[in-house]
Amino acid sequence: MAGEIRLTLHDGEGLTIAGEDVQHVYENLWRLAPKPGAVSLAAAIRGLMGRSNVTRAPLDLTANQSAALREAMAMLDENRER
Repeated sequence: MAGEIRLTLHDGEGLTIAGEDVQHVYENLWRLAPKPGAVSLAAAIRGLMGRSNVTRAPLDLTANQSAALREAMAMLDENRER
């Protein structure tokens, strides 16, 4: 399981993905692969998975990555409601 991942969205909003959700968000981003920013963000998250949170600064996202992340997080919420 990955540790939590901290991100800074394009609009400056900070977001932390809990460790137990990182893999699900990663998978959702791959489901969104045709959308701009989804694959690059999935790759960036994959690179952060398993690294120590102590020295890791928040990942700054582009506008496209931010939009893809918001959609991936919404998918995560939808799956929880089922």
